[in-house]
Amino acid sequence: MNFFDPTGLYFVCGPLKQLIDFEKKYGKLVTRLKYNPLNNYHLPDLNNPYPSIFGDVDIDWMFRSEGSYAIYIKWKTAWNSIWDNDENSMFEYSNFMAPYVFDKWWNSDLTLEDIFRPAIDQCKYLGSW
Repeated sequence: MNFFDPTGLYFVCGPLKQLIDFEKKYGKLVTRLKYNPLNNYHLPDLNNPYPSIFGDVDIDWMFRSEGSYAIYIKWKTAWNSIWDNDENSMFEYSNFMAPYVFDKWWNSDLTLEDIFRPAIDQCKYLGSW
């Protein structure tokens, strides 16, 4: 397929769909257990800024933070040190919002489908859902 995707979402819609389908089938607790902070199998594919009802959110960091800014700062500092990333990436909006959005997901009736509806709509528009 040859087209211009200004959102950059086309190739990352698959992992988002898998995550949302998994939550629909198994619920929040089992989703949290599968997509846990130590899971380096599923989370890296979600390491992108996905449009959400809260603005862009990096789902990888959302799950790694477990809803805690203290955990997020420790993980992100270690990650940036290991990979020699810019320390300011910790404060990029999509990364910094991750703990907040995890907390909203975990402690409310919101589902991942509710939260990431803008990303889902864009994926559907791109024909990648």
